[in-house]
Amino acid sequence: MLDGQLLRGSLAKAIVERGLSGEVTITLEYIELLAPPEPRNQSLHPDWVSSVSVRAATDAASSAPLLSGCYDGCLYLYDRNGVQQAVLGAGEDPTKD
Repeated sequence: MLDGQLLRGSLAKAIVERGLSGEVTITLEYIELLAPPEPRNQSLHPDWVSSVSVRAATDAASSAPLLSGCYDGCLYLYDRNGVQQAVLGAGEDPTKD
């Protein structure tokens, strides 16, 4: 940012547009460009997720499963690699209570 405005393009061009000389001290604030996150271990649910239960990431719980409830009335059990292990509760809706 230059003078509180986001600078896009050349610094030299911005100096000329603002009527500044090359001898003036300019303070710039910059925003580091980061790449967007890469999705990994995606797991497609058959319905909207209403609840999730995960244990804290400790050594003892590193292999603990993830339990997610969906609005289709089922609970889905996944391992830490995102592989579905079981489907529980077909027919009723245990996720809304």
